[in-house]
Amino acid sequence: MTRHARRGQATPITVAIMIAATLALALGIYAYFQGRAVQVEEDRILSLEIANTASMIDASTISWTSDDLASPTVLCYYVDVMNIGDQDKVFWLTVLPIARQASGYYMPTGSIGLVPMDQDTTATGTNLYFYQFTDSNGDGEMEIIGQGGVLLYPVPPACGDIRGNATTLNNALAVRWVNPASIMLSKDPPDLAELAQRVAGVTMAKDIPMLRLRLAPGEVTTLFIFIQVDDWDSPTDINPVPESLYLAVFTEFNGRMYMAIAFELPTS
Repeated sequence: MTRHARRGQATPITVAIMIAATLALALGIYAYFQGRAVQVEEDRILSLEIANTASMIDASTISWTSDDLASPTVLCYYVDVMNIGDQDKVFWLTVLPIARQASGYYMPTGSIGLVPMDQDTTATGTNLYFYQFTDSNGDGEMEIIGQGGVLLYPVPPACGDIRGNATTLNNALAVRWVNPASIMLSKDPPDLAELAQRVAGVTMAKDIPMLRLRLAPGEVTTLFIFIQVDDWDSPTDINPVPESLYLAVFTEFNGRMYMAIAFELPTS
């Protein structure tokens, strides 16, 4: 009798253990699928944001020049940027030496070590500057304007004239400095830092300058973009113009910058 009683007492305990284990498994499965659902939804929103950003912007190069007669080699671009969407939009712009692959993806070239930043110098290494090109006073003449509305050039200068002009460079439009590990050339990994190391053998030791540009629907702004191909540790070297440069347009999402579209800049 005693033996049968003990067997009867063990049954509820076993059932309770099985129920607890089943509940734990069910909760684990629920949490997993909830996490997956959140991730899927974030991926969907990110894809829409990238597509919307790409569809709302257009850019065209008005004119450009380069000068490699002295060190450093320099390039100057006048670029129209337009919001072709139907709402206000913030775009993030930079210039990157990337090349479009047959797959449609972009990969950094070896020039990523110098443009937009000289990555292996102990100095600042900045090689990319943005300005506005606009009729600031309504006199019908276009001028080069820096941050704070400072008039830098009353007439478009020769590209070589800007080389080494500290006043001009220091008064460029303000930018945000973004860690390369937070810059994505597509929706999916790897990030720019990893790509540069893997594809071009370049260690991205410095942040990348990005210009914030807010445009109303139909609004057009003309940017003057100045690029040095300057190896700061070898100031007398004259480096070649990069073979492939793009004005890359990014959107910000969850603390990262995702490239939405890229407009090729002429280099030859």
